Amino acid sequence: WAIAREKKLHLDVLWIPNEDCPYHFTDLFELLPNMTIMKEYKYDIENIKNYLFITDYAGCLEEVCPLNSKRRSFHECKFLFTLLKPVESIREIIVEFVRQNNITNCAGIQVRRTDHVSYAEKNKCFTPLSTFEQVIEHPENADTKVYLACDCAETQDYFKSKYGDKILFYKQIENSSSLRKTDGIHAVVAYRDWE
Repeated sequence: WAIAREKKLHLDVLWIPNEDCPYHFTDLFELLPNMTIMKEYKYDIENIKNYLFITDYAGCLEEVCPLNSKRRSFHECKFLFTLLKPVESIREIIVEFVRQNNITNCAGIQVRRTDHVSYAEKNKCFTPLSTFEQVIEHPENADTKVYLACDCAETQDYFKSKYGDKILFYKQIENSSSLRKTDGIHAVVAYRDWE
């Protein structure tokens, strides 16, 4: 997306719902400018020659046109998330959640555990809960509600029991052995910037 934007190219995205993400992009988000969602693609010479760049299944373009630094990649991701607009039905859910919880000023934390704990430990990028607690307990956040985006009932229970009504989340996650604990709507609402 970042490279297409920089080079003023149209972006075709092959998006096929699967077990990891059983939703079409347009079930959750409006299309971005200069973007088309493809539901199928024939891998043949005629199709491939129409494209300047093609990524692998995971969308990796680093070998072809690397983004120069992690800082730039982070900036592009942040910018992309400001452009991503949930479909109207999900926007209405967000507006109603904000109204019901009387949110005028809200900090947010994202605590991922279910599918990230082993990855984070292996790559030595594990963030201890105390780091999140410092954000919640910071004097600037004394009168601020904190929205908790997470994928784990245990995490919700921990923060809710420690901070009570200061902690908000979209809906209670149930304990389950399934890796996927939230549906697509929950994921979009939970990770959406509250501005």
